[in-house]
Amino acid sequence: QVIKALDAQVLSQPSSISLGEVTIESKKLIRRDLTFKNFSAVDVAFDVAFEATAGLRMSGLSALALKAGESKTFTLDFIVDASTLTKSSTELNGLIKLMNAGAEVSRVAVIALANKVSKVEVDSFVVRSTSNLDSQGAAVDLTLKNSSIHSGDAYLFNLIVQGARKEDKHHDPFMERG
Repeated sequence: QVIKALDAQVLSQPSSISLGEVTIESKKLIRRDLTFKNFSAVDVAFDVAFEATAGLRMSGLSALALKAGESKTFTLDFIVDASTLTKSSTELNGLIKLMNAGAEVSRVAVIALANKVSKVEVDSFVVRSTSNLDSQGAAVDLTLKNSSIHSGDAYLFNLIVQGARKEDKHHDPFMERG
């Protein structure tokens, strides 16, 4: 929509908002700043509407008024709600729409990837061998428990191996990305 872009009175910075990959147990509030600049020679006023997929809401901006040449920054609150998500991993998207007399004038896209988290842990682990020296190929008794409200997947190689990545304090304990 190049022609509409050339006629735009107001632009946003950033032009779209990524909330990134969001790990969530129940609800999470994520804040982002959004700046609007009026490039026209006249004052403008808009109603602001937010349309999104289930699981994503926004608050913090319902109307926008800018004088000619003025910029304003708004702090927006995005709420991700896992109770409405049917899958363990869901792409959420929305549109912040600037409306004038019921007509859309401009939009800012919002996107997030919501991953429900679960707490799957080893409850008991017994290797049926005399020692580590002869443990290769031995039978293993493994019991897992999930103390989360969500179901979870457990990949045994992630639970058993040790490495520098798991010892990294910045490592996301909810997801293995290897």
